[in-house]
Amino acid sequence: MANKALFFTFIVLCICQLSQSFNVEIVGRQIVVDGEPFQVRGIGYSPTPPGVDPTIQPPYGDYFTFNYSDIYLKDIPIVKALGANVLRLWGWNISANHSHFLDSVRAAGLWVIPTFYMGVGTYPNLADPKVAQQVVDDFHTFMYSIDEHPAVLIYEIGEDLNADWNYSPERNILYPL
Repeated sequence: MANKALFFTFIVLCICQLSQSFNVEIVGRQIVVDGEPFQVRGIGYSPTPPGVDPTIQPPYGDYFTFNYSDIYLKDIPIVKALGANVLRLWGWNISANHSHFLDSVRAAGLWVIPTFYMGVGTYPNLADPKVAQQVVDDFHTFMYSIDEHPAVLIYEIGEDLNADWNYSPERNILYPL
């Protein structure tokens, strides 16, 4: 079992034990991979076809599947050439097959941080114990859908959770999750 860290957009949440061939830890404020300090040199990434608004038509931003490989296969070498080592991902649908994307990223020597999206539109009342449990259940489903893949460095929970339009006014409600 290896460790992977879970992140809120604005706070380290916890360390999870997952079955990987590498070990990821948080030591103080440092990410450590297999005992060596790891400096994230990352970009936010969501491959999107030109002229497409991912908010209004399927697959709603999840262009990490083989059908869109012509986009990410062009992007991956550029990202690597820029000196990045991590892609923080948006638009991840756990029911889609992302294996080709993940294999391509890892083959290039890159890692990913997939984002488990949550927000007031998806989980409007985190004070409700049933909603809070649904977040936990959905996150576990998300996490275990890709936990075996060596391209996954860590997981991020949420996106812009502290934004005024999201959970900012009720930010403390996030911590018990």
